[in-house]
Order: sequence, then C-alpha cells, then structure tokens
Amino acid sequence: MKRNLLCALIATALMSTIAIDAAAAPQATAFTYQGQLNAGGTLPNGEYQFTFTLYDAPSGGSPVFGTSPIQQPIVVVNGLFTTDLDFGQVFAGTQYWLDIQVGTTIENEEELSARQPINAVPVAQYALNSPAGATGPTGPTGPSGPTGPSGPAGPTGPTGDLGATGPTGPTGATGPAGPTGATGLTGPTGATGLTGPTGATGVTGPAGPTGPTGANGAAGPTGPTGPIGLTGPTGAIGPVGPIGPVGPIGAPGPQGIPGVVGPTGATGAPGPQGPTGSTGPTGPTGPSGSGGFSYNDVITATNLSGQAGNTYYLTSGGASQNEASGLFIVPTSCNLQTLRIVAQAAPTFTYTFTVLHYNATAVGTGTPVASCSIGPVTQTCTANGTTAFAAGEGYSTRLVGDATGPFVTSVAANLYCH
Repeated sequence: MKRNLLCALIATALMSTIAIDAAAAPQATAFTYQGQLNAGGTLPNGEYQFTFTLYDAPSGGSPVFGTSPIQQPIVVVNGLFTTDLDFGQVFAGTQYWLDIQVGTTIENEEELSARQPINAVPVAQYALNSPAGATGPTGPTGPSGPTGPSGPAGPTGPTGDLGATGPTGPTGATGPAGPTGATGLTGPTGATGLTGPTGATGVTGPAGPTGPTGANGAAGPTGPTGPIGLTGPTGAIGPVGPIGPVGPIGAPGPQGIPGVVGPTGATGAPGPQGPTGSTGPTGPTGPSGSGGFSYNDVITATNLSGQAGNTYYLTSGGASQNEASGLFIVPTSCNLQTLRIVAQAAPTFTYTFTVLHYNATAVGTGTPVASCSIGPVTQTCTANGTTAFAAGEGYSTRLVGDATGPFVTSVAANLYCH
C-alpha cells in the first residue's frame, strides 16, 4: 500500500440518548473514526489491516503514556472505512495526533502520510472552554427505577504474592511409648574373617659339624647324542670395506680424426722486428699425447672500430657481429685445454675474449667456459679450462671492447681441445 493522502473525519462516539429518569450510564471513552483511502488515484475495496497509534507530537515524539496501538481488520468500500477507537480516559485538553498504518497483512503495513490531529467536536469544545452556568433549582425526586440486572462477574484478578512464612509453633508434648515390637528373624551368618598375618621366623640354630666325604661312585654310561639344534639366525651384514686404490692409467686411445683444415686467413700486417732472444736449452722430449685437434683462427681487420660494449665473434677470416658466423662445430668429443690470444698490434683499450660452449648449434645458447683479457700493456692472454665437448657440439670466441674507438688490427686465437 503506497503512502497517499488520507482523507479522514474524526467524530465523537455516537451515543443513544434514551431518556430514563434518574442516573444514566457513564459516557464511554470510544470515538468513531471515518476516513477514505486513496491509492494512486484508485479507491480500493476489500479487507485491510489497520494499526492506530496515539502520539503526543505531529512527527517524532512518543506514543501517549497509558495507550497501546490498536490493530484491526477493516472492510474498505470504494476507499471509505469506519471504525471505533478506544484509547481510554486520556483526553484532558492536551492536543494529540493519530498515526495510521495500513497493509494487507501486519507484516507489510505502511505508514500513511502525516499524522491526523485529534480535534474536539463543537459540543465537547464548548464543554472545555465555556464558563460554568448558574446552579439551577433542585428538581423533585423521581420515582426509583427498576433494579437493573446484575452485571457479569469481572475477571479474576491475578494471584497475589506469596505471604511471608509465619513463625514456627511450639513443640507438642511427647506421646506415650508404643509397645515393644516382635523380635526379628535371626540374620544369616557373617563371612569368615581374613587369615591373620604369619608370625615372625624364629632364630636359626647353629650349624652342625661337617660329616666325612663319601667315596666317589662309579662313572655311569655315556648318554646318547642329543638331536642337532636349530640353525641360528643370520648375523648382521658387516661394514663396507674401504675403497681400493685407483687402478693404473689405461693405454692411450687411438689417434683422433684430423680436423678439417680451415681456410687460410688474410695475412696480417708485419709486426716490428723484435730483438733476437738467446737460445734456451732444449727441453726433454715430452710423451706423445693422444691424437686430438686444435683450432687456429686468425682474424685480420684494418682499423676495426665500434661502440663501447659491441660484441664481435672471431671467424676464419676476420670478425663479425653475427654470432652464427663465428660458431664452429666440434667433430669429435674432447676436453678444452687452453685458450691463447695473441694481439698483433698494441691495443689502446682493454678487450675481453670469451669461449662459449653450445650444447647444440642454436644461436644464443652459448655458455662461457673460459675467458681472458688483453690491455694497453699486455698483448697476450691465456685461459685454461676443463670443459668437455661432445661430438656435434659447438664453440665460438667472443670479443668485447670496453670503450669506443679502434679495436686491434690483428688477433690470433688458438683453442686447444684434446
């Protein structure tokens, strides 16, 4: 039910005015309330649930003390409804307001707009405000009316609180002793008591003298051999013995397949003639090593320059920034032994050479395994490694400068793998 303007009339309770002489019945406190419901321009019909509450303010405030909300189902016809409301004897000249809630059930009731003021009807208003009139003469006593029938019995009032306990009365006199009762039957025999504790042991008497030793009896016959006993469980495993010494080194392997001869690099510019050193003593001939292979990649480039951090890869005839151009495949398995770099011209800056190991021939998968650097003073560097290369794997030699400017003009890089 939407909240819409409630058109309502408030009237005093309609009362029959039967003229009976002597005292009339007291005025009832109920009043009749009429109103009209308007739901969005529609005048509803049917039974609706109403709740009427009496407040002491047009909004907010509190229900009037001593009253309770009145809930009623009322039949509405074309929006009109009429009902009697009884809040008791609470009207004494104070202005009150009626709050109305309507719904099809108590749970969905909604409050109608604006509380309705409780207005006095003209006669009641006059009774509240007119001055008292002069006392009229006492009329003759009328005849006694017939005795009315007895009213119905009022409801039983609630049970009063329990009164306090009265004081205890005095103890009565002791009555005479009753006769002696008959002798009861003999009870069953009780259980046998527990055995008493054992007495203490007497003192041991003195030992008698030792008798003479008797003669040895004849040896008895040998008894039969007893059956063989069951086999005992297997003993625990003993501790592991120490590791034996390492066996002698095996015979040298067969001669390895010679590697493919790379193309001859361009001839580098002749270096300055160095002084002839003194001839050193001839060293002893070393043992013949197993057949292997080595790579001697020499690059020659004139005024090779680049930006700081640029990367070059040594190729058979020079250097390239293309990693694939400097990738070489190992024809047979071997172990990396030495990386030796010799600069053919004095460098200006520092350059780092690194050997990369490729598990496959894919570019970008190389792992550094040996590295060394040359600088303004040192023109030779050597790095040793022990990385194993399997047949079909690859390697490359990478060159990186630390500054912008000319690189070396000629470099020889020797990779020994046996």
